[in-house]
Amino acid sequence: MKRITARRATATMLAAAAAIALVGCSDGGSGSDEKPEKLVVWTGQANEPGFGAQQEIAEKFEAATGIAVEIVPKPPAFAGDNTSLATSVGAGVPPDLYVMDRNSLPGQGAIGMLTDLGPLLQGEDADLLDNYLPGPVKTSSFNGQHYGLPLFATARGLYFNKTLLKEVGVDPAVLDPANGAPTIELITEIAEKLDHRDASGDYDRLGFVPWYSQAKHMTWNVSHGAQFFDEDTCSIPEAGDVQVQTFEYLQETAERLGYQDVQTFIATYASTPNSSPFFTGNLGMTIDGNFFIDALEKYAPDLDYGVTYIPVAEEGDPIGTYMGGWSVVIPRGVHSEHWSWELAKFFAGEEGQRIFETATQTIPTWTDLIDDPEVTGRQGLFSSMLEDYGIEFPPLPVTTPFYSAMDQAQQAVLLGESTPEEALASVAQQVNTQMQGYCPYTIG
Repeated sequence: MKRITARRATATMLAAAAAIALVGCSDGGSGSDEKPEKLVVWTGQANEPGFGAQQEIAEKFEAATGIAVEIVPKPPAFAGDNTSLATSVGAGVPPDLYVMDRNSLPGQGAIGMLTDLGPLLQGEDADLLDNYLPGPVKTSSFNGQHYGLPLFATARGLYFNKTLLKEVGVDPAVLDPANGAPTIELITEIAEKLDHRDASGDYDRLGFVPWYSQAKHMTWNVSHGAQFFDEDTCSIPEAGDVQVQTFEYLQETAERLGYQDVQTFIATYASTPNSSPFFTGNLGMTIDGNFFIDALEKYAPDLDYGVTYIPVAEEGDPIGTYMGGWSVVIPRGVHSEHWSWELAKFFAGEEGQRIFETATQTIPTWTDLIDDPEVTGRQGLFSSMLEDYGIEFPPLPVTTPFYSAMDQAQQAVLLGESTPEEALASVAQQVNTQMQGYCPYTIG
């Protein structure tokens, strides 16, 4: 997926603003309960095996109800892009269901693109949300309304190459998750033993790069319990302690290793989307998601590796993992809320998740499936990590511009162009200007 820029984030918000006017003129009613011949699902999960799994879910639903379901791939052009949804809702011809990244959900719900599921969570469905992990449910709720059913979740952890650790005299057992989360100090000590330059002075092996792959600002900040929103002031805090500590750590590492030297290393050993220096033994440790297991099986099947928790600042600090994932939502103005709701419950319910998670090796949000070995048997530590320590970014309507601004801030810190405090103050200034348009705003 393409990286979103500040300009693109602004353009997306302008397009959404235009769609708001159209939504105001479109029918936001519940539509007919008459049984339709076909329901249409748009999905951002357009690649295999996820797309095929969704088609199987559609076939199962048709067998149970007699209603055909068409799965239409609608991959976003970039993170946070929901232009096609806004256009369809504004024109009064939305899909009956939409599968979207949960990070995009609050922004779309806040501008009227989605149906509030609260009135549907009544009667026999009053306790439906109790079947899901609380984190993904919470990130679909704001201003007292609820907008999505979580389809799957992802978690992040620290992968380590046992063979490389042994070569430099480190017992891999020190990173056994039974010991709890390792400290950043311990990881740095191990990494320094692994760092190596070739005869020309270029790195041919690094121990750990704390901004590579999934080791981004959001992973560190969410996993360490950062506070991202103050309801009393309806604003993003300027420079919380956790965010400052994260950027200080990244900046110190960039100075120690030489930022440009590290980027040359990454360009050399991760030159294609399916390559990673961890696959080839050139990177000793890396933070990545549970989805990295599939890549390891494909591209480094003989690698002897382990997984532990995200490193913490101090021994004994709370364990956390940045939880992501996707949800199914009902766009505003669908032909029949009743049948869209029935499809949503099936799609993101126990049967739908069993099909999708087994095929894609993602982690279910339906709690009864988390310990099912047929569904999560290959997930190892990640399933329990998610259930016990999963933390999601709060449901803010400015998530996309916030991520974009934080990306720019991280880059400025790594290059030594800004102090952590200056970079974070710039983020708050940019994002709070946009956030004010949604105030007052409450999470949950």
